[in-house]
Amino acid sequence: MADQTQLPAGIQSVQRAIAVLRCFAKTDSELGVIAISRELGLHKSTVSRLLSTLQYEGFVTQNPETGKYRLGLELVTLGGIVLERIDLQKLVQSHLPALAESTRETVNVAVLAGSECMNIAGAPSPRPIQYVGRIGRRTPVHCTAAGKILLAYMPSEQRRPFLNKPLLRFTPHTIINPQRIETILTDILR
Repeated sequence: MADQTQLPAGIQSVQRAIAVLRCFAKTDSELGVIAISRELGLHKSTVSRLLSTLQYEGFVTQNPETGKYRLGLELVTLGGIVLERIDLQKLVQSHLPALAESTRETVNVAVLAGSECMNIAGAPSPRPIQYVGRIGRRTPVHCTAAGKILLAYMPSEQRRPFLNKPLLRFTPHTIINPQRIETILTDILR
């Protein structure tokens, strides 16, 4: 969680609620109060109150069988409004099915969202086995093809902050060496 000492008074609870929601972005499964509490370093009672408020507002739902929480449909409503307002998504959406058909691959359109790339549009491959990159999915720019393309076309002074911090390894094949990534970015531009 970000340093809360720099925030104006009264904002801490909003920041904590957002941090709770972001915990769900790291997993496709349900999360319990204890898991979220550990992840955020917050007391269980604080997490429980935040989840109760988020549930009341429709941002999370609770599984009655397990007592664990998952994201709620209110986020889809808000996300849909944001996506409708992204001109890029409207511009590309009509071209994606033809591109997926001609390449016989899944097509995803991603934009830079902080230090991550986020899928804003897509079309599935016509093949029976296909990769599905869900809309709204965020991935670090250094470990995806879309992220590397976004980095490659960025001026080097803008790219530097992305590669000058420690890069996380997500699989044994994740490239975390900035010089090696720079070489890949150069190859992309050829």
